[in-house]
Amino acid sequence: MKKKIISIFVSMLLFVTVSSVTGIEISDANELMGGIFTKESTSRDIWDVQFQYDVGGLAGSLYLGGCEFDGTYFYAPEWNSATIYRFDIDGNYVDSFTIPGVTSLRDLAYDGTYMYGGDGSASRIWEMDFTSQTLVSTITTDVPARSCAYDEDADGFWVNVWTSDLVLLDRSGSTIDTISGPESLYGSAWDNVCTVSGYNGPFLWIFTGTSSGLDGIIKQYDLDTKTMTGVEHNVAQDLGLGIAGGLFFTTEFEEGYATLGGIIQGTSPIDDYLFGYEICTTNAPPNTPSTPSGPDEGLTGVDYTFTTSADDPELDQVYYW
Repeated sequence: MKKKIISIFVSMLLFVTVSSVTGIEISDANELMGGIFTKESTSRDIWDVQFQYDVGGLAGSLYLGGCEFDGTYFYAPEWNSATIYRFDIDGNYVDSFTIPGVTSLRDLAYDGTYMYGGDGSASRIWEMDFTSQTLVSTITTDVPARSCAYDEDADGFWVNVWTSDLVLLDRSGSTIDTISGPESLYGSAWDNVCTVSGYNGPFLWIFTGTSSGLDGIIKQYDLDTKTMTGVEHNVAQDLGLGIAGGLFFTTEFEEGYATLGGIIQGTSPIDDYLFGYEICTTNAPPNTPSTPSGPDEGLTGVDYTFTTSADDPELDQVYYW
């Protein structure tokens, strides 16, 4: 907890009586413009579009299924292929590459160091270094892994195929946990940042609508209770028709915001497109400061010291007046 010292100089009165002093934040290193500090996943405001890129048209492929973001580049593997397309943060096509030994990619996941991709034809996850474009390891899994999301708390992976159980695997490929009977989905993304009233989180976002006909509906599981929160959004109806693809969650796209992004698989003549929504803010206000201690009266022209304390969730410095 941070201790703050408040100095008050009295110059207008001969004597002053101070019953209480309340600390108020006037500056925050990560303060968001417009006074926005918190946002819960309970209103339409969370679905503000941050970007929409025609990656299928830029790459010349109608088969981009998975996607992920590493803070610098977006990656989109071609469906059931070894080819991975790379785009910069503005959506410009950079290049494509393959990784020796990797085949049949579907969705992607990122742990901050390596990328992971489920093999759509076998029970395994590829651990890949996209910088050196090499295969780090092959994780043999209990179940197939078409959708794939990295769970930081468990240091494992949520995987499934269409309507099969969502299964949490450890790094050895063994089952840790299960969510039974989800809707048909292609991509998933783990989120320990956003909040929803009535739920403890963390959350697992899933991209459904794979079997409902040109719909891409994002829905949210609370992993604490393994229940749906009721937060959902139809991307296809909002940004353009297509079929649900991969999904990712990042705090690296825009400072102060968490982004929930994904890819819509187009059907000719619709191109695949990559999108991102502002899903919640990442900078919370300081907690209420403690009652300050200090003198209740004093002379003019004298500095008085009051001591109080408050802490900021992001550990930014807190100022008072």
